[in-house]
Amino acid sequence: AGKGLLLDYDEVEIPFQATKQAYNKLITDLAEKVPENAEIYADLTFGSKPEVLSLFCALIFVENFRNAVIQYIVYGKVEFNKHTRAVENPVIFDLTSLYYLFKMLGAMQAPDAGAALELLKDFFAL
Repeated sequence: AGKGLLLDYDEVEIPFQATKQAYNKLITDLAEKVPENAEIYADLTFGSKPEVLSLFCALIFVENFRNAVIQYIVYGKVEFNKHTRAVENPVIFDLTSLYYLFKMLGAMQAPDAGAALELLKDFFAL
């Protein structure tokens, strides 16, 4: 509150089924719920693998058409001690750069695969 931030969340529920309809609903529900000029902080810690790809699709949509800014995309990993069940080695991984790579690859243009691969290698060499 001291920084003037407005934190808000709204649940998007989909059936626990890996169907085209479920992921179409997830993408469109997310795209509808994100307001103009939103700053996005996403946590992928829980959920299935197709949900991550669906989230990336929705994020690209809101970035392109709602002027949203993707600040961070993270996921957490934690291990539990076999004997005490105490939390050990918690880590938060930042996947934001992977999202932007995903987006860049979708927009990349090249005359053939060889030229595209050279562009990718040049990008990674930066």
